[in-house]
Amino acid sequence: MSFAWTGSAASFATTILSYFSPSKSPFYSVIAFGTISLILSCTQITKNLWLWVALPIFAVLALCAALSFKDRTIFEGDQGEDQLRFARSFSISSALLTFVMTAKMVGAEEIAFWANYCACIAQIVVFLLYAWARSGTLEQQRELNFVQFALITATFLIGASTSNVLWVATKLDSTKLDSQNYLVVSVALYALWLSMLLIWIKHLKKLISISIPRAEKSRKPNNINKVKAPII
Repeated sequence: MSFAWTGSAASFATTILSYFSPSKSPFYSVIAFGTISLILSCTQITKNLWLWVALPIFAVLALCAALSFKDRTIFEGDQGEDQLRFARSFSISSALLTFVMTAKMVGAEEIAFWANYCACIAQIVVFLLYAWARSGTLEQQRELNFVQFALITATFLIGASTSNVLWVATKLDSTKLDSQNYLVVSVALYALWLSMLLIWIKHLKKLISISIPRAEKSRKPNNINKVKAPII
């Protein structure tokens, strides 16, 4: 039983690693580690020097997010479709988990709760609509690296919500002075996440088209063949 479980876990890990392949998602690793670095920079750095550390990291995140929009990595055959399904499910699942975990940790801080609430619900709705639109519409993978773009969007949401939780935690602890840093990072990551989500919404408009059929008026034919009665 243990060998079967180990084999299944190894197969799953191999599949996940193939989805996160640097050759297929070249900017995602920078976004992931950059988001972690930005959150870690909020502590144990002198207040006067913190901006000198945080601003370059934020600039790299913003630049890589912009470059990911222009990435045209081509996925071949069913592999691309499978990875796209994984990216969509990952985005919805991560939003659901972030939604619950953040709500539990922010306590009675309403600003933190509602900021996370609105962001997670928006991501869930957008990706559910995207999954619905894709169910009946063929999409050209060459238009955008959707796998990488979905993972980056989810990463920004997770990072923003994490900073949100840490802001509340340090705000309640009077011995810590890092609360303002976490708040700034949270707002910055929410802004990056929103910019990505707006691009998804813009893309959805291309997939979802509502056409109202017009009732055509019946027209009588102009030329009517008249049958003449025979002359007796």
